[in-house]
Amino acid sequence: MGSEGKDFACPLCHYRGCTTTHVKRHMAHKHLEKSIPCPYCSFMAATNADLKIHMA
Repeated sequence: MGSEGKDFACPLCHYRGCTTTHVKRHMAHKHLEKSIPCPYCSFMAATNADLKIHMA
């Protein structure tokens, strides 16, 4: 495994991904402010996709 083929780096940490999409997803989960509130509880999500998973 290792970092072979992981050519895209997160500018904020040592994470490396195979695609820019992987890095963007990583950044949303690890570095963005969680500012999207769940309408039913106190959960806060970083992305709409995270909120959708939470609500499923």
